Amino acid sequence: MPFKAGHSEIIEASQKDDEYKSFFRNSMGEFFRDVTETQSWIKWKEEIGLFADIIYFGITTLSGYQTLGEEYCSLVQVDNTGQNIPTKWQRTFMILTQVVIPYVSKKFVRRLEQTLQCSTLDSQSKIKNTILVFMPLLKQFINVVHRLHLMAFYFSSVHYDIAKRMSGIQYVLARGVVRNEYYNPTYRVLGWVTLLHLTVSMVQLVQQSIQVFPKIKDIVHSTREQDLNSSKHSAITEFKCTLCLEKLHDMTATACGHLFCWYCINEWCRNKAECPLCREDLQTQQLVYLHHFHPT
Repeated sequence: MPFKAGHSEIIEASQKDDEYKSFFRNSMGEFFRDVTETQSWIKWKEEIGLFADIIYFGITTLSGYQTLGEEYCSLVQVDNTGQNIPTKWQRTFMILTQVVIPYVSKKFVRRLEQTLQCSTLDSQSKIKNTILVFMPLLKQFINVVHRLHLMAFYFSSVHYDIAKRMSGIQYVLARGVVRNEYYNPTYRVLGWVTLLHLTVSMVQLVQQSIQVFPKIKDIVHSTREQDLNSSKHSAITEFKCTLCLEKLHDMTATACGHLFCWYCINEWCRNKAECPLCREDLQTQQLVYLHHFHPT
């Protein structure tokens, strides 16, 4: 009977896979940048990374083969019984939860925040502000869930990725008889440390929850401030980033006075040290992030 995989093998395999995926993403990004313009590469960089990850897991996990990290550490995927290879549906669900769902969730939350912050409809102001108040609470809750999952891994050495926990996939060692060191006391210490961090995160979550209710009460009973905020945000809707052609997000100014999204102009400067509009010399350290700035 094969040995259960230990903490060190699972973590090392995950790190190796991250290295190979990063290399694959960069290679596809460089190819895309060579055949298209830099603006297009900046706009579609996240989608290129998503496509690269899908291809990586498609030709390995989905096809029934080991990933490069799993092969490096001699790991084999099995179901929760530890006896059978995961079904194709399990592997497909694992890829969706590990690659596609995080991408879609991140894009949805980002677009939702941009839409709500730029919305000027008075009829939706209460709903808009309520959602914006709950957004940090949701992010803190996700952080608590992640720490809880990590603590469970340090104590059990079964599921290092949430996607594998949800799909019921774990690891066994593919090589022959080896030293059974899958339960290292060092990781148990890390489990207790993570439990401490989890406790702190839960306390912060409770504190944020307590602070949310007065804010909601203020939102319900206040209309003048909503009208003032909507009038301030109305000017922002007219400004678009010339790189991504979308509404300015995290507005950033260059030394020559042009406005771009923080992410867009940073990616541009890493490839071309000049302003995209006037071609004046521009370095990343010259960029100025305009926090709470509302152009008129």
